[in-house]
Amino acid sequence: MKLPEFGPTGDEADLLSWEVELGDRVELGTPLITIETDKATLEVESPVAGTLVEQRAEVGATLASGDVYAIVEA
Repeated sequence: MKLPEFGPTGDEADLLSWEVELGDRVELGTPLITIETDKATLEVESPVAGTLVEQRAEVGATLASGDVYAIVEA
């Protein structure tokens, strides 16, 4: 999963929390992470259904638009 473009809220965000654990099954639209930009706190939803097999960022990390933060396998 790549972090989406934030538009007018900036191009970096801090990872506040993981909403799912490794090995969890996620559906389309399941919130995966909560991030905070300089203007908003947002939940980032899964664009696919599958199983979360890798978390590539830790809570507290600063992420940029386009960074890969997770791997979900179908």
